[in-house]
Parts: sequence; structure tokens; C-alpha cells
Amino acid sequence: MLSTASRPSPHAARLLDALAADAPLVPPALSGWWRNYLHAQRGRYLDVVALLRAELGESRGETAVLEVGSVPGHLTILLRQLGYAVQGVDLAPERLAALWQKYDLPVAKVDVESQPLPFAAGAFDLVLCNEVLEHLRINPLYALREMARV
Repeated sequence: MLSTASRPSPHAARLLDALAADAPLVPPALSGWWRNYLHAQRGRYLDVVALLRAELGESRGETAVLEVGSVPGHLTILLRQLGYAVQGVDLAPERLAALWQKYDLPVAKVDVESQPLPFAAGAFDLVLCNEVLEHLRINPLYALREMARV
């Protein structure tokens, strides 16, 4: 059973549900996938937020989070709305440029398999890498070392 701190937050659930209204900001070629992904991954997103709350308490604004593989953007936006200092990286962040702009989210274009993360060592308190490793085609160790470095 989850402790009170690790239960899904009703506030986070409402914010996540409200993201569906942003579908018009997603390019038409991606909008169906984006909507389906939001619905299908809702529980996982809320679990991630609950785990962060359990581990970090209410120190959100003081916690620098790097999200590797930010597209589709749902979790990146949710974390920002919850007050985390979030930075994203993605192979093709331009796919969701309108979303990043609306939420004032920095998302750097980085191929994590072959490019260094453009951040100083120890720049982040936490690195999230959800549903990315299975897409790496070359060698995930380089990406993992870079994530550990920052």
C-alpha cells in the first residue's frame, strides 16, 4: 500500500487531465498518438509524481529535474506545473515547439546516444529517463554515463 506521501495527488491528476485541451498545439500528424499516449500513460505519470513527492517532499522548486526524452511532453509539462525546475532534452523537440513555448519549458535538442548533455556535471538533482532506453540503437552506456554525470 502506498503511503500518504506516495499516493497520486488529486491536483496532479487534474493538471494532467487538463492537458488534453492542449491537443490543438500538437501537429496534426502527431495529435492522435499524443492524445492516446496521454490517456494510456496517465497512471504512470501520476505514479512518477507520487514517487517524487515521497522522496523529495515539498521541496519541488529547489529540485532541478532533467527529463530525457521529453516528447510527448505530458510529464515534462506536469512537473513544471507542479513547481519543479525542469529541463528537457529530446532528439527532436521541435515536434512540440508550441507546447514548450506555452509552458515556457526549455527542451534542448540532443541525441543522447552520441552527443554529450549540454549541462555541467552535477547540474541536476534528478534525471528522469522514462521509455527511452528501449529506443537507443547504438549503446545505452554512453547515454547512461552522461545522465549520471549531470
